[in-house]
Amino acid sequence: MNVAETLEAGAKYIERHGWAQQTFGAYGKGEPHCIIGSLIEIQMSAYGTPLYDQDIVTRCSLELGRYLDGQSSMIWNDCHAKSKEEVIATMRACAAIWRAKHEECQNVAVVEPSAEESHA
Repeated sequence: MNVAETLEAGAKYIERHGWAQQTFGAYGKGEPHCIIGSLIEIQMSAYGTPLYDQDIVTRCSLELGRYLDGQSSMIWNDCHAKSKEEVIATMRACAAIWRAKHEECQNVAVVEPSAEESHA
C-alpha cells in the first residue's frame, strides 16, 4: 500500500469503527482509533500480524504534518480536531494531494535529445 491508499483506508476505518483522542485504541478488535492508530491498524491487517510497515506509517504521518502546516498529526488529533468527520476529511484530502503529486510525476514525459541536438 502506498501513502494515499493507507490514508484512505485509515479514513475508512475511522468512518466504520469510530475516532478516538488521547489513545491509539486496541488493535484487532474493531475499536475506535486516533488518526495514527487507524494507520497502524490498517497496516497490521494488511500483514495479518502484529507487525506493520513502520515506514509507510511514518510517511503518512509526515504527509499529514505537511497538510496540517507542520503540526504533528498526533497533537492535532488529540488537541485540535473537532470531530470524526474532520479527521476523515483531513485524511482523504491529504491522500488526494499525495496522489496528485505522485501521479503528476509519473505522467511527465522524458524527452531524449535528438542526435542532432546532442552533437550541437
